[in-house]
Amino acid sequence: MAMTVAPQIFHRRRSAPDTSYEQYRWDGEHVICERVTPNATLSGAPHKEVVQEWTGEAFLVDNVDIRAKNDFSRIWKEIHAKRT
Repeated sequence: MAMTVAPQIFHRRRSAPDTSYEQYRWDGEHVICERVTPNATLSGAPHKEVVQEWTGEAFLVDNVDIRAKNDFSRIWKEIHAKRT
């Protein structure tokens, strides 16, 4: 997975279409968990609300969804490989 300059969504947890869901993204400095509520009209943009924010290290040790943690650990390894 290649890193990009734009914020990168690395995990979404959705139970059913057209319902609110959580997504996790890396903004280059923090992991941000957002609750996304789809707009009732197809042309409208979804509403996003920040639920929680972590540093990369804190996210990997916090009690969060294990699937999101596993997805982020791949990105985190890439980040550290580029720094060395």
